[in-house]
Amino acid sequence: MATAYELLGVPRDASSDELRRAYHRLAREQHPDRAAGSLSRAASVDFVALQEAWEAVRDPEARRLYDASLRADEAAAARVRARAAPVDLGEMDYAEGSDGQGVWSYACRCGAAFELTEQMLCAGIETLECSCCSLAIRPLYARAAEDEERHAPETSMHCGAGIETR
Repeated sequence: MATAYELLGVPRDASSDELRRAYHRLAREQHPDRAAGSLSRAASVDFVALQEAWEAVRDPEARRLYDASLRADEAAAARVRARAAPVDLGEMDYAEGSDGQGVWSYACRCGAAFELTEQMLCAGIETLECSCCSLAIRPLYARAAEDEERHAPETSMHCGAGIETR
């Protein structure tokens, strides 16, 4: 999920003025009244997300609380990554879902299963948490040639270029 700063297209250390200008520019571009009926449902959802992002950082106190929440979320994600067991994509079972998308699954010790979709891979997911216990895995897969210089080993792929297992 994108942060308020990502939705607004500004760095985290942006000034209040930069935040306001970015919000106003994007609000003018995405406002539902601006397109008068030609705006898709997805664009309307984007505008709502933009509004929520702005509300989260519009004043110093709200921004301070939002930033603290982001730091807590990042710390929690780091703890999950630290305890996640590496699992090669080749060790996972593969099947195609009803929508035609590939789904990899891996049995958890608790009896549940970790499930990884192609969409999750394209989004760059780093860890999967079990829905029934506290275990997590880190799926490993080879990166595509175009991503060689931009990403850490075995943590990303170029969507549409295929997936290579180690």
